[in-house]
Amino acid sequence: MTADERAIIVPVLTYHQVEPVGLRPIRRPGLVVSATSFRIQMLLLRALGYRSIRFAELADALTGARCLPRRAVLLSFDDGYAGVYATAFPILRRLGLTATLFLIAEDYAPVSAGTVRAFPVMTRAQVTEMLAAGFEVGSHSVTHAPLTELTAARAWDEIAVSKEILERAFGPAVIAWSYPYGSYERALDRPVAEAGYRCGCTTRFGRTHHADELLALKRIPVGAAQRLPDFLYRLLWERDAPFPETRGSA
Repeated sequence: MTADERAIIVPVLTYHQVEPVGLRPIRRPGLVVSATSFRIQMLLLRALGYRSIRFAELADALTGARCLPRRAVLLSFDDGYAGVYATAFPILRRLGLTATLFLIAEDYAPVSAGTVRAFPVMTRAQVTEMLAAGFEVGSHSVTHAPLTELTAARAWDEIAVSKEILERAFGPAVIAWSYPYGSYERALDRPVAEAGYRCGCTTRFGRTHHADELLALKRIPVGAAQRLPDFLYRLLWERDAPFPETRGSA
C-alpha cells in the first residue's frame, strides 16, 4: 500500500460549547451539548475502549510513522468557549481523556479585539491549565472568517498569523487547523501546508482518513440533537460523506 492509499479509521468528534442545561431550552442547540449528555458520551467512549490521541499522532499514523491504539478517538472543540473549561475539562480529566482546542486567535492576541462570540471564551490562564493537563491548541483562524470568501492575501493572514499569535500566547507549536464554518476548497491545502500545519479539519462527515487528505480531514459534529443512539451510530456505523470540491456548513 502506498502512502497515498493508506487509510485509517479514527473518529474526530467536534464539539463547541458544553454546559449544564437542566430543564430550560438549549440556546444555540447546534453548538451546545449538555453536561449530562457529554459525560455519558465520554463514559461510553471509555467503556468501548477508546483512547484519545492528538493530531500529530494521526498524521504520523497516516504517513506510516506510528501505530495507533486499536480504538483511537480525537476530541476537538471549536471556538474556545468557556464552558469547555468549566464543564468538559473536569469530565475529561477524570476519565483520562484529552482534546484539541481550536481557538480564534484574536481572542488571545496581545491586544484582544474584544469580539462578541456566541458564548464567553476561555481565558489565557484557563487554556494554559488545560495544556498542562495534556490538551493541545489548534488554530481556528484570526477572526473566524470563511476562507473561501476571502482574497488569497487575507486568507493567508487568517491561516499564518493565527498560528503565530497562538504560538506566542501558549508556547507549543500549533500543527492543527480547523476551517471556520467548514469553508474549504482544495486550493487552500497549499497555504495551510506552507504555514506549517500538518493537519486541517473540515466539516465533512466521516471517520475514514486518507494520507492525501491530511489537510482536509473529516469530523463528526456533536450537538444537542444527537441523543445517545445517534451518537453511537455516528461513532461506529454512519457512512462517510463524499468529498466535494468545496464545502461550508457550520
